[in-house]
Amino acid sequence: MADSRGIKLFTLQDQSAAYVNATYETSADMDLAPEETTSVYESLRISGPTDNADDPNTSITQPPKTKVNRRLQIALVLVGIMCAALVAIVVWSLAFTQKENSDKLNHEFESLVSANNGSNVTNHCQSKPCRNGATCENYVASFRCSCSSGYQGTWCENEISECSSRPCQNGGTCVDMVNSYRCLCSAGYYGTNCQEKDPCRSRPCQNGATCRSHAINYSCSCPHGYTGSNCETMANHCLSQPCKNGASCVNLVGSFRCSCTSGLQGTRCETDINECLNNPCARGATCRNSYGGFHCSCPRGFTGTYCQLEISECSSRPCQNGGTCVDMVNSYRCLCSEGYYGTNCKEVDHCRSRPCQNGAICRNATFTYSCSCPSRYTGKNCESAFVSRHPYRLIGININGKYGGRVEVYHNGDWGTVCDDSWDNTDARVFCKSLNLPYSNALAVERAYFGQGKGTIWLDNVGCIGSESNIGSCRHNGWAVEDCSHGEDAGVLCF
Repeated sequence: MADSRGIKLFTLQDQSAAYVNATYETSADMDLAPEETTSVYESLRISGPTDNADDPNTSITQPPKTKVNRRLQIALVLVGIMCAALVAIVVWSLAFTQKENSDKLNHEFESLVSANNGSNVTNHCQSKPCRNGATCENYVASFRCSCSSGYQGTWCENEISECSSRPCQNGGTCVDMVNSYRCLCSAGYYGTNCQEKDPCRSRPCQNGATCRSHAINYSCSCPHGYTGSNCETMANHCLSQPCKNGASCVNLVGSFRCSCTSGLQGTRCETDINECLNNPCARGATCRNSYGGFHCSCPRGFTGTYCQLEISECSSRPCQNGGTCVDMVNSYRCLCSEGYYGTNCKEVDHCRSRPCQNGAICRNATFTYSCSCPSRYTGKNCESAFVSRHPYRLIGININGKYGGRVEVYHNGDWGTVCDDSWDNTDARVFCKSLNLPYSNALAVERAYFGQGKGTIWLDNVGCIGSESNIGSCRHNGWAVEDCSHGEDAGVLCF
């Protein structure tokens, strides 16, 4: 539609308002659009046709199209920014409110469950699941570990490796620690991360040398007597062999020392010592001084540097036939075995030790001897008293007229013994009386007290009543009827 001035007006079906792209020369008609209108345009709102359409003061002009589009674009951008900010605020408010409400509800629920159920609430922290000093926070259905510094993981079981970022520089070695680390720096570097360089820091110069750092290395100023890149080598003053007479040279810092052999002295061991002035020789030996030493002329029987050792004349084993050598000063003595005598026990005389007893005569032989026993004695050395009156005899001893010995009986051409079964003092008195020996106090002896005999055991279970002339007349088992051994041979003491 168009007004009387030729301006086209675009009217909506709702005739209560019209929207035009127009300008007015008066301000009376501006901002006249109804309030309920919701459309947005970069234009002016005017009311519908009025009665003063013929007002000459009113003029309608159409603005340039490009200006209107630019304004519309600006308005749309501003509206978009405001909408995005509004959405962000709403989302943040909802999230914060939800978390706050959730924590609040969880806390209230836990308080309610704890109040209502008491000990029925499970304490998930009771088993101490959190490690490495972590704090355990218990919840209704689970728990959470608040880890100490340097640890991570559900149970704080994993130590955080501070070396994973390789903080150590210049070839340094990283040593991981709890919530920290340490760098072991290469030679010439120091600092927390081995970032500082000082070749002299490791003190490479030895023996008191002075270290001087340079751009890429160092140098050592060595003290007197030392050499080498680190002053590690001591100058060898012994190369010129300054020590004399076989002395040992000991190298020192800036000098040397001679270790002299015995008998020499001086800085270079060039002076002889007269050792005889101290009388070193023993046993009255004569001392003779020599260059660098001395000599002792020992008396007979002694030897050694100082004649302190006695010569052992027994070292050659001079004693023969088992003799024992006793060393003496410049001599020896042989303690000969039985049957030998002489300086070296070479002479044989088996009778020299007087083996024959009770006045017997000893007869020497090449390898042994024999004894001629006096009456009433027998044995190899005539040691046994022998009292015999056929057919009985006593083999034993005679001490001051008291006879004792083993009882023996001669029967069927053979000497034998008597068993001590039932052997008593009555039997002993009958036996002693039969040999014309003292018998009033005779004692019976058992168990081969005077030694075991040989041959047949002729009598056993002898039982005398005291009036018999000999034991063969006493009651017994019968000749050679016995159940004995020679360990049960009977004996007597006649007195």
